[in-house]
Amino acid sequence: MSIKGCLLIEYVFYTDERGTFVKTFNRDLFKGTPLETYSIEEEFFTRSFKNVIRGLHFQIPPFSHNKIVSCSHGKVMDVLLDLRVSSNTYGSYCAVDLSSELYQSLYIPVGVAHGFISRSETSIMCYKVDKKYSSEHDVGVAWDSFSFDWGTDTPILSARDRAFPSLAKFKSPF
Repeated sequence: MSIKGCLLIEYVFYTDERGTFVKTFNRDLFKGTPLETYSIEEEFFTRSFKNVIRGLHFQIPPFSHNKIVSCSHGKVMDVLLDLRVSSNTYGSYCAVDLSSELYQSLYIPVGVAHGFISRSETSIMCYKVDKKYSSEHDVGVAWDSFSFDWGTDTPILSARDRAFPSLAKFKSPF
């Protein structure tokens, strides 16, 4: 991955006449990675329609969190933006396609904003986070404030996501 500390996790899966089995978390498989001591405090999912953009979201200290995201249904393009001022990848972004057919997840460290666009009629994104949700610490950066092509002329966004400050105006605490 082009953003320091972000990891693409590729799962081992088993397929037979019944379908597919995928184990999405096993501490032993993560020895020697930032996930070795990962502790899940909350798990949730979102269901989105085609061309929905969610993001770019993150929590600020003291409720900043690491997260693991995956697409359990449909297809999304996941977008990460580094907000860590001390990082040599500060201001960099990358995109990764996730889908229910790829059996992958993304590990996103504190200080990296996360968003996605749904590319299928419906998509379900699953989140495992290591800190609980705090509405007063849950913030974001405007989806269109950096030079990323989301691939749609008709994005669907919440009023909250449309109101986030631009990257240029955001004062990073990371």
